[in-house]
Amino acid sequence: MRKFSHIASAILAIMICQTGEAQDNDNFEDLLAAAKSGSIEANYKLGVAFHRPAEGIEQDFAKAEGHYKIAADANHPKAMMRLGEMYCDGQSKAQSCEFGHALIVKARDAGEVGANLAIGYNYSEGRGVKKDVLAARNAYLLCMNTGAPSCAYNMMALYLKSDISDNLDIAFEAADISIKEDVRLANEMAAMLYEKYSEEKKAYSKKVLSKAESRAKRENTAEAWYDYSLTYRYHAQEDTDSKKGLKALRKAGELGHFDAQKALGVTYYRGRVDGQDLGYARKMLEAAIQQPSAEMDSGGAYYFYGKMMLTYFEARKDRKTGVKYLKIASDAGAKEAAYMLTNMYLRGEIVAQDTDKALEYAYRTRELGHFGGGRLVFMLENIDEMTIENVMGGSD
Repeated sequence: MRKFSHIASAILAIMICQTGEAQDNDNFEDLLAAAKSGSIEANYKLGVAFHRPAEGIEQDFAKAEGHYKIAADANHPKAMMRLGEMYCDGQSKAQSCEFGHALIVKARDAGEVGANLAIGYNYSEGRGVKKDVLAARNAYLLCMNTGAPSCAYNMMALYLKSDISDNLDIAFEAADISIKEDVRLANEMAAMLYEKYSEEKKAYSKKVLSKAESRAKRENTAEAWYDYSLTYRYHAQEDTDSKKGLKALRKAGELGHFDAQKALGVTYYRGRVDGQDLGYARKMLEAAIQQPSAEMDSGGAYYFYGKMMLTYFEARKDRKTGVKYLKIASDAGAKEAAYMLTNMYLRGEIVAQDTDKALEYAYRTRELGHFGGGRLVFMLENIDEMTIENVMGGSD
């Protein structure tokens, strides 16, 4: 148990610092003027501005505390919560964490549901209150029910750090939420939870799969079948489950689910799980790129379709289609598409060699954050055309 407790504590220490709200600071001068005129909301926002400042504003805990206090004295729930957190985090010596915790509870009672995260953490660590893991769990559960991923993550950590072993479904549900929401380090924490409670996890997975299957069959919608396929991703018990998950994914794709169509296209053209089927892959990706969702996908579906057409289809019209969709993908934000086009124009593969075009796409590659973008730009800006063939000829 100590193994899990120590690791969970270390990871939670990283995560707890990331649970505060973002601050855009509005127009700082306007906030200052409004605060001087007595605006409670402006004082709260100035507190956040000095507490967790955006670029260009210097952090100042004393000023943050002063503005929070003005708003908290006027019963502003978020201000009470943030001021209480400052006291418990040692960012002010004016009051103890006991007083801070009481402020946070007052904020919750005034309607600030996010305060349950701080309340749960205080109970789990014994900050300002006597340590009480059951009280911590209750607070995290209230917070989880609002859909906050950070609360789910902290719930996982609580089960790993403590001796709680009842109601494990709560911990496994917390793991599901954290992973689906892509919370930092969630996969690592979940893996430890599953190792600690391996038999209980199997029983939970079986129950969750059964529930998802019943919903999919009852509703028979693209969304329900897609959710069922995702459930297999997180809860597959044996090799046959992968094929069951793929079957659910196919049902979702055939009912028009964009993410399912894209995933099926990639799965079948790469030959994952059920072998390669280029005809079906093409059918699914062509359906995906026709959907409005493709325009909000950062070019992902366009890129996979274009790459598949260039890699696996020999007809001239198919290759022209592949180039067309790689360009669309690059314009939409797919960095791999821009990188691929750079190399194609540089080598004269499929398209006519054109170093100006190559440089154009190299700039795009770098702009989109591809790790090779800077190298390509440097090379194209600094070597002549005779050298290009020597440099790129042996690369993939």
